[in-house]
Amino acid sequence: MSLVTMLASILASKLHEGWIRINSAELGPVLKTLQLPKEHVEFRRELKKVIEEGLLAKIRNTSGFHYPAGLDFTKLTGIDETDTVIYGTEGAYNGDLFSNVSALAAIDSLISHNDNTDWRKALTSVWNGVTDASGRYCIFISEMVAVALNAWLPNDYIIERLELTNAPALTERPLVFFAHLPD
Repeated sequence: MSLVTMLASILASKLHEGWIRINSAELGPVLKTLQLPKEHVEFRRELKKVIEEGLLAKIRNTSGFHYPAGLDFTKLTGIDETDTVIYGTEGAYNGDLFSNVSALAAIDSLISHNDNTDWRKALTSVWNGVTDASGRYCIFISEMVAVALNAWLPNDYIIERLELTNAPALTERPLVFFAHLPD
C-alpha cells in the first residue's frame, strides 16, 4: 500500500514536470519544428489533456509532495489500531509509526481524486490512471525521438521493427517486489 501511494505520487509528479520541460522555452520550439504525423498530433492533444487537466495535474498539485491538513479515517475502512506496530526499545524509536501515518496521509490524499467510496477501489483506480498516463507519455516520447531522428539524421539508415516473439506477456509472469534470496 505504501509502495503504491509513493510510486503514484512520484510518477505523476515526474510526468507532470517532464511535460513542462517538453513544452519549455528551450525544448518546445525545437520540437515544434518536427513534422508530426496526424495521429501523433491528436495523441499529443490527448496526452496534454490527461497531464495538464486530469488526474496527473490533480495529484501533482495537491498530493505529490504535500500532506493533507487533516485525515478522514472514515474513508479508510478496514484499517484500525491493529495495523500499527509499536516497538518497545531502550532507545527512542518512532520510524514505523510515522511511516504508517505517512502512508495513511498519502492514501487519503490520493483517493480524494476518485469518487469510489471503497478506498481500495479508489486507490486502484488512481493507480491505473497514473500508469495509463505513464504508458501514453512513454509512447509519446518514443515517437518524438523517432520523428526527430528521422528528421535530423541522414536518410541512409534502415528502420526495422524488432519483435521478440518468445517474450512472455506481462499477464503470464507475476512481478515480484519482495523475495527471499537464494541460499
